[in-house]
Formats: sequence, structure tokens, C-alpha cells
Amino acid sequence: MKRKWTVMVVILLIAIGGVYWMLKPTEEEKALEESKEFTNNFLTKLPGEKDFQQFQSKTGRYSMLYPNEFYIPDVFYEVSEDYFENWMSEKTSYVEEKQVSNKVLQVMYRENEEKRTEGKLRITLNDVSYEGQHEKMTIGNKTIYYGKSHFATNDKKVEILDPKKYEPNHFFAFVVDNETQQFVELVYSLYCYDEKACNINVEEEEEFFAKIYKSVQFERKVK
Repeated sequence: MKRKWTVMVVILLIAIGGVYWMLKPTEEEKALEESKEFTNNFLTKLPGEKDFQQFQSKTGRYSMLYPNEFYIPDVFYEVSEDYFENWMSEKTSYVEEKQVSNKVLQVMYRENEEKRTEGKLRITLNDVSYEGQHEKMTIGNKTIYYGKSHFATNDKKVEILDPKKYEPNHFFAFVVDNETQQFVELVYSLYCYDEKACNINVEEEEEFFAKIYKSVQFERKVK
């Protein structure tokens, strides 16, 4: 009888252990939860807004809309007092546990004490635009340079192609405060790993990104 109970207890412990491992978070799930907690440190809910929250920079120098379901891994965040901040957030989509797409938003803020706005804009256009193609708009006291391009990888080499001929998968914006010349650079990238399962509406994504970069608001430095 004692042996029978011992066997039953062992079987029960094995079963409980199996359930535990089924419920135990994977490394990816743990990392995602940590990123959610880190991201929440920057966000404030907006009344009546279900798709975005308000992002407040740790520099105290700018704020902007931040899309729900995107998360900032703390390893992709850096800040230097009130004059520099750089971060990357992402949203990964899965179909039957297979990663099919990734959306990445990269943001960099800089105070412009050395009047380097024009030079940095040229670098941005060189890095992400097709042959410098971009448009320009003014909203209040902000000037925004924006555009799109297609990134293609051939033999591990990245080519920037004409978005009029190839579906754009990179969008960029350079937002400048006209009084202080401080700026925020934003790059929104779409990566599709499975063309059959990955449905990206480029027009919707472009509108989505425009809502973000138009929302950037600068704060004056307190002297």
C-alpha cells in the first residue's frame, strides 16, 4: 500500500512539474514583460485615445505620441542629462508562433548647441532616403523634413531603392524646433519575413507614422 501511494505521489509530482513548465514563461516572454515595465515609465494615458499614449522624454525636452503594443527594451535606450536621448521600440507579429513581421521605431533627440541641424539632416537623408528625396512642412514653430524609401538586402549588402518603383518599407522624419534648433529624428522600419503571412498596408503605415512625428512637442530649456 505504501509503495502504491509513493508511485501515485511521484506521478502527481511529475504531472504538476509538467504543468509548471507549460506555464513557466519563456525567455522571450520574460524579456517582453521586462520591456513592457520599462516602457511604462515613459507613458501617460490620454483620455479618449485607444491606439496611443503620451511619451515624455527623460530629458524633459520633448514629448510625442507613442503607439500601444510597441515596447522599448532597456538595452536600446540611452540618455545623457537633458541634451541627448536615443531609443528604439518594436512590435513583433506572429502567426502560429512563427515570427512573420517586425515594426521598429527609432528615435533620437539632440539639443543643438553647436548649430549642427543642417549637417545632421544631411546625414539622415544620406542614411535613409533615396538620393536625398524628401518633403518639407511647417507646423506651428516646427519644421519637419520627411520621406520614405525601400531598403533591399542583396548578398548582405543594403541598397536604398526608389519608393516610386518599390514598395516603401522605411519612413523617416526630422523634426526641428525653429527657435532653439533642437531636433528629433525618427525612422520607422517595416520588416516582413514571410510574404504569405505578412500583410502590410503601406498607406496605413505611412499615416500611422505621420501621426507620430507631427505630434512631437518641444520644451524650452529652463535657465
